[in-house]
Amino acid sequence: MFECIVCGSKAHRNMGKRTRDSKHHSIVQCDKCKLVQLYPMPSIGEDKEFYDQDNQAKFVHKNITLEEAIEKGLPDVKRRIHFLDEQFGNDRSRVSVLEIGSGYGLFLKQAFESGYDVEGIEISDTRRNIASRLVDCPIYDYNLMDQRLDECTKKKYDAVVMFQVLEHIQDPVTFLMNAKTGLKSTGQLIIEVPNVEDHLLAFCNEYNLFYWQRAHLSYYSASILEMVIKKAGFTKVNTKGVQRYSLENAMHWLNTGQPQINKPLYAVRKELQWLDSYYRSQLTNSLTCDTLVATAYL
Repeated sequence: MFECIVCGSKAHRNMGKRTRDSKHHSIVQCDKCKLVQLYPMPSIGEDKEFYDQDNQAKFVHKNITLEEAIEKGLPDVKRRIHFLDEQFGNDRSRVSVLEIGSGYGLFLKQAFESGYDVEGIEISDTRRNIASRLVDCPIYDYNLMDQRLDECTKKKYDAVVMFQVLEHIQDPVTFLMNAKTGLKSTGQLIIEVPNVEDHLLAFCNEYNLFYWQRAHLSYYSASILEMVIKKAGFTKVNTKGVQRYSLENAMHWLNTGQPQINKPLYAVRKELQWLDSYYRSQLTNSLTCDTLVATAYL
């Protein structure tokens, strides 16, 4: 039986969507709080097995190597480092950062080399082992579904960050409440998630089929993301839009029905750069871009 993972309501509507990688799951929306989520929700054991096998990475990157995947992720990492600089200034050595969901460690490596005092959490043994070889910083396997962050690390951080993580969490409110305990009183929680109001969903049927996936347990608009964060006890939330993928990628979807995997992730031909900039600005201003970034304060 359906039960919303945020508000507990049992009232819902089926959105008529199937996940791209599982015939056993569909997408529903809670009638009360409007959160879009996976149904049926997998058990904790099923989720652990899913990530131990690294099924999501196998599906997305089945035609490229890990090294190529890391290289393709660099633009995102550099953007995230720049955002930290904007939030905390340039005295990076004084800023302690904990990343939840460190993956293969690419952000940790770049942040560490940029001078930030960094640590990470990654529950996947496979990804954590790779990350540990990539960067010389502590990477833990704490489960914040049933552990307070401050009790795990025994310290407080200036920033707790999670990039493309919250959508994978079965109980996002409890997860954020536990993460909150690891923040200093002036600290910031920075959350990046896919945007369920991504404009391309309205224009490309193939993208619609690709977008919904077994790995994502919940899907967020700006208003729903802010609601969930405040429900976890944060008093202030600032949300901005980011368009990660280029106009050329959108055109590739519309023309071929496939993502632009075999080119640089955000490739834009020189003659289209002005149009790409306009495209991105329009989407971010209207919050119909592909990604949301929320900064939460105690």
